[in-house]
Amino acid sequence: MFQCKMCSENPFEQMFGEAKKQGKDRPGKKKKDPDRQKATKGTGLSSRKHTTNWTPRSEEEVQQTVKKWEEYVHSRARDFFGSDAKLEEVLSEVAKGIDRNADPVLGSADHCVFWYSEVTGDDFQPAIKLIKPGETEESTTYVNR
Repeated sequence: MFQCKMCSENPFEQMFGEAKKQGKDRPGKKKKDPDRQKATKGTGLSSRKHTTNWTPRSEEEVQQTVKKWEEYVHSRARDFFGSDAKLEEVLSEVAKGIDRNADPVLGSADHCVFWYSEVTGDDFQPAIKLIKPGETEESTTYVNR
C-alpha cells in the first residue's frame, strides 16, 4: 500500500494525501540545505540527519553491536560478502546510522528504527555506499531492503 521509508513519513499522509489536499508542505519535508548539498555533492546521497533525538554509538558500541548482529546473519549474506571483514564493515555502517538505543535486529518489532545517516537524493531512502564483491565501483545500496 505504501513504501516503507523507515518511518520517515506519516503513512496516512501518503495514503490519503492530507497535506496535498490542504496545500501545505509535508511536515517531514525539509527545504534544501546548501551546506548539506556541498557536503554530499557527487555522491548521489544526501544527509537528512535530525540530530536532536539522535545519540550516536561510540566505536566500541558499534563493534559490540556488530558482534551481536553477526550471530543472526544468513549464510547467503556471508557468502555474498566473502569475508567477515567486509560483512563487519557493512554492519558497522548500519550501526553508525541508527540511534544507540535502537536495534533493528534484536530490538522490539513494536518500535520503529529511525535512520540518521545518508539517504538517496530523490526519494530519501536510507542508503550506504559500498563496493560490492566482484565489482570495482562504489554503488548505492538501500539499507531498508
